[in-house]
Amino acid sequence: MRDNKKRYSKETCYACSLKAVTKEHVPPKVFFPEKKDLPLGHPDMRKNLIRVPSCKIHNLEKSEDDFYAFSIIVSSFDTTYIAQHQFSKYLRAAHRKPALFSFLKNEESFPVIVNGKLSGSTPVDTSRFDKFLFCLSKGIYYRHFEMKWENNFYVFPLSLKEQPDSKDNNWYNEKVASIRKDMSSFFTDSEKFGANPEVFYYQIFQEPNDDVTVLRMIFYGGFEIIASEEKE
Repeated sequence: MRDNKKRYSKETCYACSLKAVTKEHVPPKVFFPEKKDLPLGHPDMRKNLIRVPSCKIHNLEKSEDDFYAFSIIVSSFDTTYIAQHQFSKYLRAAHRKPALFSFLKNEESFPVIVNGKLSGSTPVDTSRFDKFLFCLSKGIYYRHFEMKWENNFYVFPLSLKEQPDSKDNNWYNEKVASIRKDMSSFFTDSEKFGANPEVFYYQIFQEPNDDVTVLRMIFYGGFEIIASEEKE
């Protein structure tokens, strides 16, 4: 763990220098199913959620981006039955409150074959999704090290694929599959953190000289995200 002398006051936001006025759930609570929606006898997945001090901008004002990211992740084929349950709940919410899903209005769906079955694929607003991923990474880093992630880093969602009409889709998707295989092997013996690993857990790698940190985050058993510091 990094030098405690570098820790920041919990009076400021996990993602910026503004005063913290609330607590942000990392990941947002929407990802965790309510107990009443789970099969009888299933443990409560909304207990012991990660919370970090936050300003209004990095909590309440990004709620629409959080919901957008939620819609992307729960609709992924990389996930388990819990995500499928959440996806069904998401569709019911879309029917009740269509205004919440205005981001889908102009999106064109592409036919794709997944596990031998015909399905659909919708383009992702990567700039919007990346904003969510950066905040997520900063929040997890803050929770783990009790300090802010101020070094430059990039985020890479390994579960997103190129659209079928992209000329580089085969090369890109094969490359991502190779990286995923390497990451799975690399983190095989690493500790998993998170009280509700069926929904979300993370793993941390840090070089001995403390120069580079790699954060691996998994939603619903399969949607994988890598956040890594950029070497100078």
